Amino acid sequence: MEIHHIGPENAETFNELVKNKHSIIKAYSPTCMHCIMMSEEWDKLQEKMERNKKIDQSKKPLLISLRNDALSLIDHPITGHIHGFPTIIELKEDGAIGQQYMGPRTMNEMGKWVMDKLKKHTTIQYGGKYANKKHITSNKKTSKKKKSSKHANKKHITSKKKTSKKKKSSKHANKKHITSKKKTSKKKSSKHANKKHTKSYKK
Repeated sequence: MEIHHIGPENAETFNELVKNKHSIIKAYSPTCMHCIMMSEEWDKLQEKMERNKKIDQSKKPLLISLRNDALSLIDHPITGHIHGFPTIIELKEDGAIGQQYMGPRTMNEMGKWVMDKLKKHTTIQYGGKYANKKHITSNKKTSKKKKSSKHANKKHITSKKKTSKKKKSSKHANKKHITSKKKTSKKKSSKHANKKHTKSYKK
């Protein structure tokens, strides 16, 4: 991430500097007590962002310190969104004004916010590691869905097999029942024949 300082002496370079660049801008006044209190944390943030390897440097996002006496010399819409000091605000690559930071003015909290803005922007514009991670996660989810679908199909096939077995066993049972009926019928005819034989003998 590139670090820049804009004051009255180089205010005319601001528009060209932020053109087609994703920028995080801190507007400050050297006499503002809140600005003085946060200056040490901001300096730490600048060092951290400058050597942060997680940031995609191909588009060179900017971290800009903009001094109050340079505002009147800058012809840019961002100046209309600065109403007090310090103001930390996002300027998007397409020139649109982004979100203003309203959290604690510590290196860690401001750093989290900056990284969040860069990641969200990176997903759409830059690609890089963050986008790849999303793609990998998406692939994993798709793979899990396929596996669960296969598992469901196996269950369905197993269920069909069980149903087929039940039908077969039912048919087998019916055959046994029919055979049993036939046997019973044969026994009855045998008894009837015996009765005839007995009558004939009596005669």
